[in-house]
Amino acid sequence: MADTDIRVADGSVFFTGVQLTHPLILAGGVVDSVTMATVTLTVINRAGHRAQGIGAAMLSVPWSWPAPGPIVDRDAA
Repeated sequence: MADTDIRVADGSVFFTGVQLTHPLILAGGVVDSVTMATVTLTVINRAGHRAQGIGAAMLSVPWSWPAPGPIVDRDAA
């Protein structure tokens, strides 16, 4: 393992379903909900100082999985 300035001390991920107020109508079909992934990480630097960060991304949209097939299959994956 490479020597780094920080190391991950803790992490968690949560998935939240989000129903859209106005569905997106796209060539591949209608998107009426998406899944949001939220990740929280706690890191420690060499001096022992801790920091925490949070990031989020929408996952279940057609352009995040460009493979052919029904949107339902992409969401399930």
